[in-house]
Amino acid sequence: MRLTDALDDFEASLKNRKAAEIDCVGAVGLAASEAAHRKLVAADERVRLSGLRLLEAPARNAADLVVKAKALRWQCPDGVSIERPVVLAGPEPPSADSSFGVLSVHYILRDALALSK
Repeated sequence: MRLTDALDDFEASLKNRKAAEIDCVGAVGLAASEAAHRKLVAADERVRLSGLRLLEAPARNAADLVVKAKALRWQCPDGVSIERPVVLAGPEPPSADSSFGVLSVHYILRDALALSK
């Protein structure tokens, strides 16, 4: 997948999540509230998956790294907390259950090291 396509998908998923958040706040009644919550959970998962696709795409230049860093900032505006030891920028990514921030840092650092060669 091209980085620009992945970025478009990520931006669309962020807008979808924002709409789901608004629906969740405005839901009236138990059934509507539960439906809105399910929609929000699905939107959160789509943001995570589209964000990871964006980050997994190899960076071709420094501008691609900036795009990836912005995606990290959009998803983790308060920074990334790494609570347990993990190898970053190694041959294999951290486990799939790792936080979005940890996986983001792994892919950004991997690309930065690859571009430094």
